[in-house]
Amino acid sequence: MKENDKLLINNKAEMLREMAQDAHEMRATAKTHILENGFDNSSSAVTAYFKASEEERLVRGVSEMLLKVSNMA
Repeated sequence: MKENDKLLINNKAEMLREMAQDAHEMRATAKTHILENGFDNSSSAVTAYFKASEEERLVRGVSEMLLKVSNMA
């Protein structure tokens, strides 16, 4: 049961790392759009940049926490 819990935690941590990477890529794409086209051309790029930044920060923190918990078990 302990091994199964550890596997589940590791799988969740991996999923969160992938989500963080996706958010990082989305933020980079939004930033590129903003730099190339300016702020007034697309408010969605500005929104995407800030939402992706928040998402990346959140999932990276949760992922790191899960790995610490897994290593304690």
